[in-house]
Amino acid sequence: MHIKLNDLLVYVAISLAIIAGSFGLFAIGLTWDHFIKWVGFVAVTSILAWIFYTGAETHLRQERYFARINIALLMLHCIVWLVILTLVDHWKFVWFMPMLIEVAALLPLRRALVKWLGSTDE
Repeated sequence: MHIKLNDLLVYVAISLAIIAGSFGLFAIGLTWDHFIKWVGFVAVTSILAWIFYTGAETHLRQERYFARINIALLMLHCIVWLVILTLVDHWKFVWFMPMLIEVAALLPLRRALVKWLGSTDE
């Protein structure tokens, strides 16, 4: 894997921004529970979205239905998890594990969508 210097600088800048933002959140009084709850939600959702979308980039660009279905699924995921996270006072990072089950269920759906759209590059 060949990484360009510009890409590396962007990754370092993003990492530093995340670290600075985390320290900033703690400086203004964010509790550890809230940090785990909301930053964990963003981080785990991002990682799982990356897993879900890896290998489907061409379909997201070329197939409108595929992109719309994926956007709808991501919005549904976020709505359900935001409701859960706002109702629970104390949250542990390990409680994000059901998202792995969610992705395990959605990956076959993505394969079926790709097959239904008639593509063979997966």
